[in-house]
Amino acid sequence: MNQRTTNPMNPVPSLRHLQPRAVYDFETDTPVYSSCGVPTYSVHLLECPVTGTRFRIPPTNEALAKLHDEGYQRFYGESSQELAVAHTEKLTERVHFLRRYLNTGRVLDIGCSIGLLMEQLARAGFEPYGCDVSSDACNATAAKFDKERLCQGDAFAALRYFGGNFFDAVTLMDVIEHFQDAAAALQAVHGLLKPDGVVFLRTPSLASPFFRIADLSYQLTFGRYKRAVQTIYHAEHIYFFTEAGLRMLLEETGFEVLTVAPDPLPWRTFRLAELNHGFAANAALAAVYFWSRMRGGGHGIKVVARRVS
Repeated sequence: MNQRTTNPMNPVPSLRHLQPRAVYDFETDTPVYSSCGVPTYSVHLLECPVTGTRFRIPPTNEALAKLHDEGYQRFYGESSQELAVAHTEKLTERVHFLRRYLNTGRVLDIGCSIGLLMEQLARAGFEPYGCDVSSDACNATAAKFDKERLCQGDAFAALRYFGGNFFDAVTLMDVIEHFQDAAAALQAVHGLLKPDGVVFLRTPSLASPFFRIADLSYQLTFGRYKRAVQTIYHAEHIYFFTEAGLRMLLEETGFEVLTVAPDPLPWRTFRLAELNHGFAANAALAAVYFWSRMRGGGHGIKVVARRVS
């Protein structure tokens, strides 16, 4: 392994003393772009020997900000009308899922982007608040909501700005995988919540058949075919979770897991975001998508957990 991967950050605090195993360590001259427009030139990943969660050495704040600035906001900020409808469909379903555990109250969306989830929360009767590391995203959201309900920054900035024990729920939609230290960030979320408040998170799952196929394509070609691995292990993601890893992480940061469920993307969202690889590849991806849906699975996992301490 290269020197840069000798000081890993396992997301589960009690497991950080364990030596992780190397999964991938390669670089390429040609980037592969994620659905959000972020280029991946290399993949350097480690794996927790207990939970199977995979992770990379977190980049600096400056490097991570640059990754997002290279196109990440475009996925939400400059979308077509059809993609906007797809986002609304996806987020509406997630609000319905949250309402199984909470019907009213203050909800903070960390990583709120341009406020699309906040809009759906407001329509459902919640009091939405938001924070995002992007100043552009916060400015766009400020055009829809009072500035007092917005905070630029991460979970730690939100805790300083809003104070502790303030929210009935905190949502993290495809956000936890971006944290430099997922445990510390969840501890900040814990502080933001009222006693018995809930955190609702969604993240890609290593149980997804797309991860498994990418891994298999690399293994069967003895590392010669790298494109699928580059495509799915996005450069802007620090963590790639298993259910076991998420459960341990939440329990060790003061939460009781209430439910874990697969979270497949709606077909419209998947088609617009992922089917851009040519006819043969698109047909194969679509077949895997529908096969996974029929089996009750999906690319993502959603978790609701309650603050218990």
